[in-house]
Amino acid sequence: MHKLVGITMAAFIVPFSVEAVKFESVLVRQQWPWNAKVNIDYVLTEADGKMWDVSVAFRAGGETLDVPSASLSGDRYSVSAGQRRIVWDPLLTSYTNRSVLADLEITLSAESVDEKRYLIIDMTEGADIGKAAAIWPVSYTNEVVDADGDGEWDREYKTTKMVFRRIEAGTFTMGIPATEYGTYEKAPVPERQHQVTISKPFYMGVFPLTAKQFRQVRAYWGNTTYGKSDATSARPANGGGVTYNALRGSVGDGINWPTTMHAVLDDPSVEVFNNASGTAANNMSFLAWFRRHVPGLVVDLPTEAQWEYCCRAGTSPHSFYNGVDIDSSEYRASVTLRDPGIESIARTKSNSQVYDADTGKWSTPEADGTEYGPCDVGSYDPNDWGLYDMHGNVNELCLDWFNNAALSDETDPKGPYESPESTARRVYRGGGFSNWPSDSRAGFRGACDPGSGNKNFGCRLAIHLD
Repeated sequence: MHKLVGITMAAFIVPFSVEAVKFESVLVRQQWPWNAKVNIDYVLTEADGKMWDVSVAFRAGGETLDVPSASLSGDRYSVSAGQRRIVWDPLLTSYTNRSVLADLEITLSAESVDEKRYLIIDMTEGADIGKAAAIWPVSYTNEVVDADGDGEWDREYKTTKMVFRRIEAGTFTMGIPATEYGTYEKAPVPERQHQVTISKPFYMGVFPLTAKQFRQVRAYWGNTTYGKSDATSARPANGGGVTYNALRGSVGDGINWPTTMHAVLDDPSVEVFNNASGTAANNMSFLAWFRRHVPGLVVDLPTEAQWEYCCRAGTSPHSFYNGVDIDSSEYRASVTLRDPGIESIARTKSNSQVYDADTGKWSTPEADGTEYGPCDVGSYDPNDWGLYDMHGNVNELCLDWFNNAALSDETDPKGPYESPESTARRVYRGGGFSNWPSDSRAGFRGACDPGSGNKNFGCRLAIHLD
């Protein structure tokens, strides 16, 4: 057994790199004898008034150490000039003995946040039967890629590429005021408003996952209800193939957010696809295959708090991100109140289906047409953070177990560690194309069987920086 020992400052050689900023007064000290954590203090200067992401590289004995990001905390993201501190916890790594830590070198470097507004994954070389996963290029840009000049993202960013928007840390009011209509109808205690702090930046998908993007990952269309042709491939991936368990893995597989954190069902013995249905030897999660294309990126679903933070985009506590509020039950299912002022931002029952006054029923006339049903992602106006379809189109799955009790002020909430309900369900948010507008509110909370899906359900991916 290796014994963890104290590390003195003399054991560290601390060079630093300069990329338009300077690191000064760098001091590395272990917090011993209180614990094994190591403080990396530094002063960031000449930052040019910008925000910077700070990276830490470790070397020992002339070799680079593989230090997991989760072992680092403190001032690493969106850092401005001034005295700062990063804390490293060796207990979260395999490097806890003297022989490995001797002559440890720590290198600090920085990248401007201003140059990383959008992260783009090029999925063009999609999955193919009998071939190993290709490594997808990752790039950054500050501007919307708009070659056709219509002011919107070009179609390829909804099909063979995937774009994420950087979301900075912040605090917002989560939940709904007493005057807003409804919450999840089965909840005995409606969710009250509370303050939530998102302490770290992350990247949120600009659009929901589309049918074509699903195919690029899994080499088949899956059970996507709509969008199995070029004309409709930019519609959201939905249906029975887009369930929580299919995306991440199930509790039976040993995958249980947040107990197992961002782990997903992956079988290291499976190296290639071997059939066109995505089953048999491909019996591992969608996200496992996705991550094989982008090693180093923690691609996952967003937490419920992250989702609502992104949906509101600074507009708390309005029902919708265009400032519209639903303040009474009159907006319940009603053919006479089809437009609560959100027709320009949301795909809901009122503009995706046809009402038959004679029968009193709604229907979707054409399963693979473009006029009805879910629409191409990005067909409606985005919110202030450039995110599309946060209201309507498809209900979007989140990481959390559903908790029907009132929630409290919290930082980076992850939801219950186990389902508090006798019938375990996961959270979904945002409403779908066949739901009423009232079900598309920013504060609406829904719950579903993690193993079930339907045409009204899809997801939006996020990239977690820790």
